[in-house]
Parts: sequence; structure tokens; C-alpha cells
Amino acid sequence: MDDSVKKPVILIAGAGGLTYSLIRALRKKDFEVEAVLSRDPEKAAQKLELPDQKVISYAEKNLKADLLILAVPDTRIVETAHKVCEGNQVTCLLHCSGSANLSILRSVKSDIGVLYPLQTFTPGREVSLENVPLFWEAATEEVEKQVKHLAQALSKKALSLDSENRAILHTGAVFANNFNNFLAFIAYRFAEKAGQQGEIYQPILEETLAKLRILPPEKAQTGPARRHDEATLEKHLHLLQTHFPEWADLYSIFSKRIADQY
Repeated sequence: MDDSVKKPVILIAGAGGLTYSLIRALRKKDFEVEAVLSRDPEKAAQKLELPDQKVISYAEKNLKADLLILAVPDTRIVETAHKVCEGNQVTCLLHCSGSANLSILRSVKSDIGVLYPLQTFTPGREVSLENVPLFWEAATEEVEKQVKHLAQALSKKALSLDSENRAILHTGAVFANNFNNFLAFIAYRFAEKAGQQGEIYQPILEETLAKLRILPPEKAQTGPARRHDEATLEKHLHLLQTHFPEWADLYSIFSKRIADQY
């Protein structure tokens, strides 16, 4: 990390799960967060659970900041950037999207960049960024200096990555996180059908992740499809058609893909 870079004055747009963890990580590294901007400052302040943090409306003007971090949904990145930059002095813009290209901000400013944490965030749950892969990209040397310094201060795994490869990683993250979470949702319904709490699956979920710390996924794979156990696969499909027919196709697709792989 380059200690010669002056710590920037920061604005954060958005008060969701990412901001909840990001602002705490920034504070721990002594970065100044001038304000969090939100469409509903009162509600945002309650969600952030930081009584001493200034939270203001997007309508505020005459603000000055070195960096504006756009921690908002992809569909609102450009709109929010225009809204905040109008009537305020903002030097650099950073968005935090995995899938959005760096270039989407070019209509707003030339000093633009990306600060993308490869992690899932939920309001009210603090996630330490120290070991989270934190990818950065910059359009100019000045932004590169700022965003690289920021990324390296926040994470031990700060890496430069272009928009195309970041989008590839983000797509993989949907499989690793979002789809896995939905599969757990389905599993919980099976537990309830059997008269149990969904948490009955916690030990097997934890062991699945624990194995992946020491084995590649192809070696960690188990189950009836991996064993080509047709009798069990047919029994499971019969149960699905009886109790949860809307998920039978998922079971068939996953089982076929696993069987084909092995």
C-alpha cells in the first residue's frame, strides 16, 4: 500500500448491505466518510446503525469530495452519479458493480473507476473486507492511484481486473452464492415436509464448504448422480413429482450435468 497517497474525503451513495460493511471497514482504516447519501435519509440512518454518521438526501448541494462511491443497484449507477455530481464538487467516481462496465460512467466524468468486492452483503450484518477479494479498475492514472490505495488499505486481496473479466467472475459468483442460497431454500422446504426445521441441513452445508477449503470441487463431489445410482435418482424424482413438482426439472438438470461430468 502506498502510504504517500493522501486519504480522500469520501461520499457514499446508497445505504444497503454493501454500505453497511464498507463504511465500517473504511472507519477502521481511518478514512473520512463525509456523508452517506440516500433517497430516504431517516430510514437509511436507521439501517446503517451508526448514530454519528452523517446521512443526507440526494437533494443536498455544495458538497465536496475526492471520491464518490456508488454503492447502488446497477440500474441506478448512472442516474445516481449524475444526480450527485450536479451542484457538487466530486473529483472521482467509483462504482461497485461486478457486471457493469467501467465505461458506463463516462457520460458523467472522465475520472472514473471500479471498486468491486467479491462478496455477498446484507443490511445489519457486518462483513470484514480484510480477506475479501477486492477488485479495482481505473480510467486515469489519478483514479488508479486513489482506488488502488483504497483497495489495498481495505483488503489483503486487492487486485486489478478489467471489466470483462470482472463480469465473468461476477457470473460465477451467482452460481457460488445466489444459486446455492436458492438451493438451500429448496432444501429447507424438504425439511419442513419431513417435519423438521430447515436448520437440520446446517451441518451438511458447513461440511460442504469446509471440504472446498482443502479439495477442488470435482474431487469433493458426492451423491447419487456422481455414483450413477439410477435407482436412487428415480426414487427422488418420484418424490419430487409427488411433493414438489416445480423443482423436478432442476433435480434432473443438475443430476444429468453431474453424471455427464463423471
